[in-house]
Amino acid sequence: MSFTFYNYRRKDATQPLTTDNIEPIRRFSGCDAEHSYIVGHVAAAQRTGSMVSAAQEILRSVRSDSRPAFDKAMRQYTKAMAQVNDILSQTLKNTSEYASFRTFLNGCNKNQPMFSNGVLYESSTSCPLPSGQQPRHYLGVAQSSNPIASLGTHLFQLSNLSPRGTLPCASSNNGVDSLRPENYQSFLAHISAESRVLGVQTFALGSPASSVEYMAALDQVLAYRYRQWANLRDSIPLQSSGKSAAFRDYFDVQTRHVRDVAELVHRTHANTDTELLTPESRARAESMVHRAEMVRRSLNRIITDPETAPLAMSMIAY
Repeated sequence: MSFTFYNYRRKDATQPLTTDNIEPIRRFSGCDAEHSYIVGHVAAAQRTGSMVSAAQEILRSVRSDSRPAFDKAMRQYTKAMAQVNDILSQTLKNTSEYASFRTFLNGCNKNQPMFSNGVLYESSTSCPLPSGQQPRHYLGVAQSSNPIASLGTHLFQLSNLSPRGTLPCASSNNGVDSLRPENYQSFLAHISAESRVLGVQTFALGSPASSVEYMAALDQVLAYRYRQWANLRDSIPLQSSGKSAAFRDYFDVQTRHVRDVAELVHRTHANTDTELLTPESRARAESMVHRAEMVRRSLNRIITDPETAPLAMSMIAY
């Protein structure tokens, strides 16, 4: 958080927070990829207010059994999520330089074989060498569960899609979310509990039109999760050949979860009476299920053969 949301300023204080009006204050390396990472995430975070508002309205509409309000709130959520995906896809294209900073990108903890025992920083004033210094352990960028992804996971009841169990990085009880501020954890716990009690997923499938809006939201969540997964996978070739079992298991859970979100889009479409949709909505649904099917097939191949090349984001056309 301190690397991005407390580390920027506007070039022109009178203008809005657009990507061309944001610049980092402090830099880790100074490369273009780092600049893009900070600017992209600050610009994308502006849309989270609309996403939180939509999430709350989705829960209220299900509670009051108001399908028009539900469909409207789903469209608001999808629009904000699409804006986030668009910003990140445009600003995070250059990642080749960034991938060389292993401790920053992948962190230094037991899941990372290259730095499984942590890292000693010689210049640290808090723990002077040679005696008394303790290695530092922290999660890296590639392991982080962005709040944007976590909100969708809890709101749309995606945590337990996989038979392997809850996605670690999206759980309020363990994983990355448990390391975040208490108010953040409380909000996610509230969203998760309300969604489960109210049955957001079941309500969404209650009409063909709502099903399409649900698919549209999942479509954007899938795009976001697939990008996260692809960034994590890109780090694997730079790991040592003896990757830890913990890291392999972590990556396998991530792979299966993204695959399962794609399968949920497919199942939602299969359970929707598309004959009751308008031609425009029917075409929209078919386009989304086509993208999901491409992701599902690609990840199934990777689960069978981890060396298989992943599907490029450009091929999915998000």
